[in-house]
Amino acid sequence: KHYKKNEHIDYFPGGKLSIVTEGKVKVCIYTKNGLEKILFFLIPGEIYGEESLFQHSHIGITPVTLEDTSISFIDYETLYNYLNDNPKNYEYFLQSILRKYQISLFQMGDLLKRSPRAQICSALCRIVAQTINNYSK
Repeated sequence: KHYKKNEHIDYFPGGKLSIVTEGKVKVCIYTKNGLEKILFFLIPGEIYGEESLFQHSHIGITPVTLEDTSISFIDYETLYNYLNDNPKNYEYFLQSILRKYQISLFQMGDLLKRSPRAQICSALCRIVAQTINNYSK
């Protein structure tokens, strides 16, 4: 499916895994007052919704396109069948979940125990590390 820049994407489109195939997506949460907290960014080849493979619950995130973006959806039944035939590929999903968890831990650590200057430095380091990881794939 194709989305225009700044579109909010339905996070759970009928129990499907989402794969960014073109464009860029920010994944964020919003406060009741409408304040936005960006959790991480997704580029082509990256996925979201993978945590629902292991736990069927909505975690309250909102993917928003940063540019015109295409996203492919794979229903969980098809994905389960594929993973049952290729169990080594579960590793990719675990790596994706762990990467996002690690980003969240760094962000919480920044908020709780660092000066504003250290928070900015840490955020820049995370962006560089994520960029390097994305280009090394």
